[in-house]
Amino acid sequence: MASNLPVAAKGVKNKVKNKVLLIVKVRIAGIFAGVKKALKGDSRDKTKLIVYSLLMIYALGMMIYTIGSFTKAFVEVGFADVVLPMMATFGAMLILISTVFRGGNSLFAPKDYDFISSLPLSNFEIVISRLISQYIYEFFFVLIVFLPAVSVYAYLVSPPLIFWILIIPTILLLPCIPTFIGGLVAVVITVITSRFRHKNLGTVIFGLLFVFAAMGFSSTMGMYANDEKIAEMGEALSAKLRYAYYPAYLLGRGLTGDILSWLLFFTMSVVSVAILIFFLNKNHRKMYAYITSIKTKAERRPVSKRTPTDLSSAKTEAVNVKRTFPTMALYKKEFRRYFSCPVYVLNTIIGPVMVLLFGGAVSFVPLEKIFGIADPALNWMIFKVLPIAFVFAVMLSSTTSSSISLEGEGRYNILSAPLTNAQIYRSKILVNLTLLLPAVFISWMLLLICRSKLGFDVYDIILTLVVPASFSIFASCFGLFINLKHQKFDWKTEAEVVKQSAAAAITVFTGMGISISMGIGFFLILKHGVVWLFAAQMAVSALALVLSYVCWRASLKIKIKG
Repeated sequence: MASNLPVAAKGVKNKVKNKVLLIVKVRIAGIFAGVKKALKGDSRDKTKLIVYSLLMIYALGMMIYTIGSFTKAFVEVGFADVVLPMMATFGAMLILISTVFRGGNSLFAPKDYDFISSLPLSNFEIVISRLISQYIYEFFFVLIVFLPAVSVYAYLVSPPLIFWILIIPTILLLPCIPTFIGGLVAVVITVITSRFRHKNLGTVIFGLLFVFAAMGFSSTMGMYANDEKIAEMGEALSAKLRYAYYPAYLLGRGLTGDILSWLLFFTMSVVSVAILIFFLNKNHRKMYAYITSIKTKAERRPVSKRTPTDLSSAKTEAVNVKRTFPTMALYKKEFRRYFSCPVYVLNTIIGPVMVLLFGGAVSFVPLEKIFGIADPALNWMIFKVLPIAFVFAVMLSSTTSSSISLEGEGRYNILSAPLTNAQIYRSKILVNLTLLLPAVFISWMLLLICRSKLGFDVYDIILTLVVPASFSIFASCFGLFINLKHQKFDWKTEAEVVKQSAAAAITVFTGMGISISMGIGFFLILKHGVVWLFAAQMAVSALALVLSYVCWRASLKIKIKG
């Protein structure tokens, strides 16, 4: 009988492994459900899938090309030992922010939690399946940021044998530490804000504070660099990387032959994952029960105890609603829906915030403090490329790319109301424009106030307003059109719609492709003079407005699925 124990233990282990893999497979299949449906559809659905796939491939290709060019430039000026740690830091920052944005929602408050917990699964199996799913999602950032840099670096430098031995485990371990930090931060934010009266607003505020702190911390890397000698600058960058993200510093040293540094990186990665698994395994169910059992004071108050003031307020509100135009009523409803979903806010507010940061930084912070180099030519180049930076920010996130799908089961209320498609869609576009256009205008006003100090000419003043404003309208209309083409109502968590849906991915990658293409076109046209550059950017802005109208007219012909 003793001899059968190892066999039995092995069978139990394989059974657990199969359960975990099955859950992960189901979660990943949900992400690609739209693709599978299109493949089984008619030729029209397959054509749309091919077109959208080509757009995504183009955007990814442009991003990979940009990272490869950046890596090549650093290697050629003698920064070969610094470029991989820098890219690892950039990828880790993206993973960290992504984990914070979706960690609490995906770990503790998914709509399918009650169903999953009712299955014959242990707490360990549930935790492992969710962490593996999140790891696969975050590994995507490694593929598009770190892997292209590694390929270009290996081609140009011809690294030693130890590099080829360590690079694959390094790539696999890269998401571990930022996922660990982001997961713990998401846990802390979820626990703290669950006790707030307006816990969704609290989650948004704490999440944004953490993101701003992380961005500010990473931006200190370049504030003390000097331009005396290339070698000294390389040492300065290496020192800043060590300060900003120590695991990336260890990674860089390890790939160049320092085995002890790589072993320390390996140990930190494995230990961080082990701690996260242990913590979640011990507290997963307790935290879910704790979060879902808390109710605010208003929620605990019985309906029968409403005061005359409450009734009067409700009556007044009802009267106001009757007197409100349908589009405005839908707009207010959409805005309340927006701020009631932290994942929705945190993943779409970054664009307006980046616009404000770009405008404020250029207006009030000397560029030599940002880039560490005092060069008038660089300053002039930054001013000229600023409208494209604004385009990248406004195209990075669009509320309309997920606003239709987020209606979920509530869409039947809209469909049963006497509302036209134009009224419904216009309200969703207005929400996105309410976020983007004020940010664009405030940044433009800051630049206008400081134009004499910055040396802005009339071309810069016009472009910094017209270009981002026109692309704000395009991002709103294009995101709505794509969401109507790829409606997804069978989601379990809001994160599936906001971050993992086909509509969100197509909108983001299309925006990246457009901004990168504009950047390449900028450098190609710049040699012909500033006037040609101004004319080209104004023409692109006009094209964006025309395409916005085309997307809007096409959207009116598509109905929300009932």
